[in-house]
Amino acid sequence: MFAFTNGQNASLVLGQSTFTTNAVADTQSGVALNRLDHSGVTFDDFGNLWVADTENNRVLEFMCTDSSSSSYPCTNGAKASLVLGQSTFTTNAVADTQSGMSTPSGVTFDDFGNLWVADSGNNRVLEFTCTATLSCTNGAKASLVLGQPNFVTNAQVTSQSGMNAPVGIVFDSVGNLWVAEMLNDRVLEFTCTATLSCTNGAKASLVLGQSTFTTNAVADTQRGMSRPPDVALDDFGNLWVADSGNNRVLEFTCTVTLSCTNGAKASLVLGQSTFTTNAVADTQSGMHAPTGIVFDSLGSLWVADSGNNRVLEFTTTTTTVTRTITSTTESPTTFTLTHTTTRTTTTESPTTTTLTQTKTTTKTTTSTRAITVTSTTTATQTEAQENLEQLNQSLVPGTADCGMTVPIPNDTAVVLTGNIGPCSGNGLSIVDNLNPEVLDCNGYTISGSGVGVGINLTDDTGVTVESCTVTGFSNGFLLNNTAFSTLVSNTAKKSTNYGFLVSGSYDNTISENTADNNGRDGFLLNSSSYNILTVNMADSNDASCGFCLLSSSSNTLIGNTAKSNGWVGFWLGNSNYNFFLSNTADKNGLSNPNQGYGVGFYLCGEEAPLCSSQPSTNNTFRGNTADNNGWYGYEDYSTGPAGSPTYGTANDYGISSPSVLTGGNTYNGNGHMGTDPFSAPNPF
Repeated sequence: MFAFTNGQNASLVLGQSTFTTNAVADTQSGVALNRLDHSGVTFDDFGNLWVADTENNRVLEFMCTDSSSSSYPCTNGAKASLVLGQSTFTTNAVADTQSGMSTPSGVTFDDFGNLWVADSGNNRVLEFTCTATLSCTNGAKASLVLGQPNFVTNAQVTSQSGMNAPVGIVFDSVGNLWVAEMLNDRVLEFTCTATLSCTNGAKASLVLGQSTFTTNAVADTQRGMSRPPDVALDDFGNLWVADSGNNRVLEFTCTVTLSCTNGAKASLVLGQSTFTTNAVADTQSGMHAPTGIVFDSLGSLWVADSGNNRVLEFTTTTTTVTRTITSTTESPTTFTLTHTTTRTTTTESPTTTTLTQTKTTTKTTTSTRAITVTSTTTATQTEAQENLEQLNQSLVPGTADCGMTVPIPNDTAVVLTGNIGPCSGNGLSIVDNLNPEVLDCNGYTISGSGVGVGINLTDDTGVTVESCTVTGFSNGFLLNNTAFSTLVSNTAKKSTNYGFLVSGSYDNTISENTADNNGRDGFLLNSSSYNILTVNMADSNDASCGFCLLSSSSNTLIGNTAKSNGWVGFWLGNSNYNFFLSNTADKNGLSNPNQGYGVGFYLCGEEAPLCSSQPSTNNTFRGNTADNNGWYGYEDYSTGPAGSPTYGTANDYGISSPSVLTGGNTYNGNGHMGTDPFSAPNPF
């Protein structure tokens, strides 16, 4: 029997040469992880260890864990034996190809020995059959893709065959694949993996967390989910979901009786007292953002309670241990046939139509106007025409487009066919009907005269604004009390105040936008939570920062760049539990290098020169870069010492600070060295 003691030393380390180093490396023996839960590591049937090396965009195999291998046993810092996602051990490029990856986060094996990878950044799941035939070589090609129609696309899609940031993956006892789709707030089941009938882009057979395959609403209900990153199955076949955004873990017993339907109710909740609460709690029965779940051989559930910096064990009760499947006495191998013939879940997508069945109608109100209305609805032609006629009544020919309030009918796109402006007040305001709507500027520009808002989304839900350039307003884009909406590939420039202002809004996605030469902040999040900002650029914004978070919590910023802004790259005031991954702050504050200015990443606190009453704690920084800024790379006042801070000592900033090195962040060429952490509880 194994005997462990409290605080016992580890016996082996992989990814580092010693137990006291934590450097990020894209080498044969190094790894770069931004998160590690049970989905990120797995063993194959031979005992080889497989690791999703997230930030290096690859998966590594370590054969030294296999007792029959010539490299057994492993030594500290042992070299990996195989790499997938990269052609060599010394590259870490992102690629949406048959052999590439982008931030893989989950790995698992099916019963045939095939490796499956949740390729999160590419919004897909990959299968590698070469692991079953022992024919894999470095950079081997995947054999199947789910979530995308082919190996060269990576679109974020909410559909029966699309995905958005899959993270946790697991197989049940009959070979069905379950996928936790974090940004679609749902879990998908693919039964084609059990029948060996999957093709590229295959449709899911069941969805949990949503009532249909085309919705992705956050909900703290018995049927809903919020940002689930992991899934697991117990020995009885019950499905368990780490419902991170709702601070809970859910059990679904319908997976045992094969009675699940789309949006089925959970049967048990841990971390909350009811299905309709989602409170954060650091108690024996509470949770805060659980990210990983796994069962041990005795049936106990282990939960990575990340927000509380702890791991919880839930031991089985007598009722759970003695639970039997009363609906059938057949063996699990017989379940395969029953499962595929009696499931009542519909496999029809709510969109229902193929390309040849979808009718697109285009109607232009007048040849001189800049707005075209395109119906993307899959309803009947009569219904689509009625929608278009209703919109046409609001777009009166000959009326200037500036200041227009555009009521977008359900499942409809408004497309610009020319520039709008210059406007003396507001540009366009969107009124939605609680269904997916799109404003597509088609690359055209909406220009202003220094006042008003270029594009205004107030009290909206589920609106997408894309390919718009807004210039010369007071604020470029405004999201006010808006949720589940998307801004993608837009540009806001020369605003007198903010490029993108997000106020009192939540669960929005802001991706691949540019804020350029605005008078104040490029992107400002004010009292907003659970928003996702990816691959945005804030460049040369004058008086403040590239990305500012004020009283905003639980947001995710990945791959953004703040460059040549007047004061600060990334600024946090009274903002907690935000997650920063692979962001870059470069050449900020060169014109004003001083305390509080010219900083790559700035966290407010008691001793902060500019924001002493706005401490920001429990934020996480992984793999970020702060180079060539006028003052510090990182400056953290969130729990500063009493009295004025002392600059110039190793305790205040520099390479000796463990809070910076832990997260794999880098800082080079800054005017006043690298960091000024002040012992804050933010894990840089």
